[in-house]
Amino acid sequence: MENRIMEEAIKLLKLKGVKFTMNELATELSVSKRTLYEHFPSKNHLINKIVDCFLAEIKVKEEKIALDTTLSLIEKIKLLLVCVPAEREAMDARLLLELKKYHYDQWEKVQLFLKEEWNIITHLLEQAKDEGILKDISIPLFIEIYIGAFNNAYTSLSEHNLTLGELLQQIVEILMNGIKA
Repeated sequence: MENRIMEEAIKLLKLKGVKFTMNELATELSVSKRTLYEHFPSKNHLINKIVDCFLAEIKVKEEKIALDTTLSLIEKIKLLLVCVPAEREAMDARLLLELKKYHYDQWEKVQLFLKEEWNIITHLLEQAKDEGILKDISIPLFIEIYIGAFNNAYTSLSEHNLTLGELLQQIVEILMNGIKA
């Protein structure tokens, strides 16, 4: 039942943002609010669980990409930098803004994840540098630029109706290939 509640809550998040009510969620699931609260003591707990699952899904996807022997080093790096679980890719940047505004603790968790979960990518970037595939750049600086671009872009691009996946793809394209034609 928890998974069903979370999946329906994710649908409401996409439609209404974080302002959906537990009453609306109960109606969509055709269950009582009491049933919801048996599984999640509050809406905040539900959002917390959704964010935790989202981040866990990203970690699993990252590991699969890193171990995929059919991908080149550059393909792995690019895919890892745009790593969003496919079923969540349609979430738009507006949700991150709403998380920051209404569920700041969860937004901080996403920011911490963005700052600290770089082991796989760092290893692959080092390997690409060692093999002469990438220029000899400062990897910590590259990561700072990526995080800065992400944090700045999602606030302004939410008005342009980009999904999270599209936003990340554009950032990675510019960072990896520049803007030359």
